[in-house]
Amino acid sequence: MTAERASLEGLPSDPLVAFKLAAALAARSDSAVDSPVPDKAAEAIARRQLKLTAGGEKPFLLLWKQARPLTGRPAALEELPEGVEVRSLSLAAVRRQGLRQPHGLSISYGTSLLLLWVEGEELWLIQQKS
Repeated sequence: MTAERASLEGLPSDPLVAFKLAAALAARSDSAVDSPVPDKAAEAIARRQLKLTAGGEKPFLLLWKQARPLTGRPAALEELPEGVEVRSLSLAAVRRQGLRQPHGLSISYGTSLLLLWVEGEELWLIQQKS
């Protein structure tokens, strides 16, 4: 198994669960970063979470700007917290920009969180700004 495929192993199948786990991990204090993660799904999310410093989020925010807002939330995302926005971009367009395996990647920057979730031939971008 390649390292890329191994990093996807254990990801939850539900994007809402993935978002909640990513948000919980992003909210952990720096002192808790080295503590064990409670279950396999959270561990998989933690492997794919990037905590970026100022400026590091720019390539991902460019994807956000290119994506189109979803009119109405998909059923799998109906229970997202208020203030969370969802956009969609063609998976082919994302891959042309060099992001080969975006599924389950979460980007934590400042007090914001962006989760990338592949759904069919689309990439959902799920963002919570604080």
